[in-house]
Amino acid sequence: MIITTTRDFFSIQGARESYTESKRMYDALGAGDRLIMVEDDTVHRSTRKNREAMYAFFQQYLEHPGSPEDLMVEVLDPEQLRVTQTGQVRTSFEGESVFSLNRSVVQDQMETLEISRADHARHLEKIPSVAARHSGFTYPDNFGEPVFSGRYVNPDYRLEKYLIAGSGDYVLPLVLLKPNGQLKDEIILMLDAEGMEHAANKPGLAHALLGEGHPVLLADLPGIGCMGPGYLKGDSYIDSTSYNQWFVAVLTGKSNVGLRAEDIIRIVHFARHSLKEFSGINALSTGPLGSELLHAAIFENDIGKICLMNPFLSYADIAATRFYQPALIPFTVAGAIGAYDLPDLIAGLCPRKVLMIDPTSADGSMADMAKARESMLFPIKVYAENDVPGSFELIGGMNDEKVFEHLLRWLEQ
Repeated sequence: MIITTTRDFFSIQGARESYTESKRMYDALGAGDRLIMVEDDTVHRSTRKNREAMYAFFQQYLEHPGSPEDLMVEVLDPEQLRVTQTGQVRTSFEGESVFSLNRSVVQDQMETLEISRADHARHLEKIPSVAARHSGFTYPDNFGEPVFSGRYVNPDYRLEKYLIAGSGDYVLPLVLLKPNGQLKDEIILMLDAEGMEHAANKPGLAHALLGEGHPVLLADLPGIGCMGPGYLKGDSYIDSTSYNQWFVAVLTGKSNVGLRAEDIIRIVHFARHSLKEFSGINALSTGPLGSELLHAAIFENDIGKICLMNPFLSYADIAATRFYQPALIPFTVAGAIGAYDLPDLIAGLCPRKVLMIDPTSADGSMADMAKARESMLFPIKVYAENDVPGSFELIGGMNDEKVFEHLLRWLEQ
């Protein structure tokens, strides 16, 4: 029996078409009367009409005669229904919760990952292919032609706007900020988790870099800034985060992270081929976009130095934190833990320079530096073994001025 409503978030047309296709199979088997569809005109809910149709269906095929009328009944008080001391099986019998079960799985996965990491060279050799497979990443094979869409001239800098082809049926907006005075040779691609408008219009890091002569390339990726998050929410919408979009990505094998990494590579390709006055490109991300930047960098050698500001530490940290930030979910790759994690991507970038500033824990709080260093033990070891320990830096606890001074020195090295 198929029970539907015409204004559900599930397509009523899709339900009707599914019924029609299935009915042909039932008819072919001589059981056409055994497939029934009922619908009512409302949203995603149970209605009296649909319930009574369901009662009649079970009464007929379970041979339980009676009236299918939906009756008003007196519901028992919750205390009358309680059969355990606390009313919860888990707390009454010291059982497991979904979180504790998941945490146990993560612990096993991390043990598997540590075994693989023991052979550094072999493990790191697999990282690009493993990350591509789990994230659904595909290296772009058609970049299209960029579109120059305008220039603004300000006293201290020029702002140029571009549009380039994205990895789906959309275009990516880019903004290039160029100081009017002395210009550095390398572009800094800045990926702001709050969007490029936030980075361009507010006094902050982008303008501070401009003031030191660094050209800054800003971009919005799908789901970020003017590219999202959009109206597609679904029924699993938690703290302004659509889990349904993440679930769809799992079903299609194409994660948000993989898609955005492809688009970052498209931006790098644009910078390399259309902005030839610059000799190279470095990249800086803020917040959870560090996950996407690390994936893109592992697939694209033209990304030079990588700076991660306030990144979350790892997928494992999210899975092992009971009250994690839901907003981090779109920046994760389903099924990655056990095969690779963000520290593995950092290790795979060796000997390129990576700077991590003030990482955050999965609950959104600033990570304790001892915890951060423990999470990053693998890349720390890999960089040390390759005799470039200073090429991976993990810093925290500085004020904004000190952070910026350190960032400038790091860019000049």
